[in-house]
Amino acid sequence: LCGAYVAEALRQLGWTPRPGERVSATALARRLTIKEEYGRLLERLLEILHEEGLLRRKGPAGGPDGVGSGAPDAAACWEVGTLPTSSDSAALARALAVRFPEVPAEREITVRCGERLAEVLRGECDPLELLFPSGSLASAEKLYEEAPPSRVFQALARDTVVAVVEALPADRPIRVLEVGAGTGGTTSYVLPALPAHRTEYVFSDVSPLFVARARDKYAEYPFVRYEALDIEKDPRGQGFTLGGFDVVLAANVLHATRDLRETLRHVRDLLAPDGFLVLVEATERQRWYDLSFGLLDGWWRFTDTAIRRSGPLVNHDRWLTLLEAVSY
Repeated sequence: LCGAYVAEALRQLGWTPRPGERVSATALARRLTIKEEYGRLLERLLEILHEEGLLRRKGPAGGPDGVGSGAPDAAACWEVGTLPTSSDSAALARALAVRFPEVPAEREITVRCGERLAEVLRGECDPLELLFPSGSLASAEKLYEEAPPSRVFQALARDTVVAVVEALPADRPIRVLEVGAGTGGTTSYVLPALPAHRTEYVFSDVSPLFVARARDKYAEYPFVRYEALDIEKDPRGQGFTLGGFDVVLAANVLHATRDLRETLRHVRDLLAPDGFLVLVEATERQRWYDLSFGLLDGWWRFTDTAIRRSGPLVNHDRWLTLLEAVSY
């Protein structure tokens, strides 16, 4: 379905590929009047067509980005091979709904964004409106709290926090900081599992909107404090005490920062000497991520190109290397 959306969007923008034609993302963006800020996304869209067998890579490939190998960089050149067949994305979406009824959140978001991909690329549609229609967080909450993968990973995060808490002395307070808590998908799993009488929980996010909404959503938990925090910046300048937390919980957020090493150093500084980082991160590309969250600036804001070149996600082994490097 995502492959069909990519091919349709580029046709809608005016690209009629010819066999043997060579293009680069930069040249194609100029020809199709795609907004400059979507350059990295366009390169990824062309890579999807390559994965579909429609394009062949002819230019240089980028270095390792921690997700797979041989991923192209912005200088890659593509040659048209097999012409894309006309796919009915609406029919594919209906078939997907029948085959996988248990994943409505992923499907709804993908369809909403995929159908408007061409408009987004030209700057004629605000992607925030597609992810949060009329400002509603309903789709995002459904995704992070109810989707089958989320139920698995949120439960694992909860169980990990509980294991850390159980290992701490029973007579001391438990200090937990959730970074980039967003819509509260992970928060909803973790809070009910914590001992209210000795827990100090800080719900934090860079967005004041999410922080304000969480204050109402979790009003029944008196041990929660709500703070704005930009983990890309020094926490000391934001009112946070260094070494002040037994647990820092970060679910699907650290990849959305400019420099992973710098971000992890800030996380380390917030942890007590015997503290734990509970980290949840996607480690493999998924096309529907690129066609949804990949429409946002934050997905492509990374500048640490020695670590990441063609996308914000890094694999398991590279995460371990990064964590070890900042542990001292």
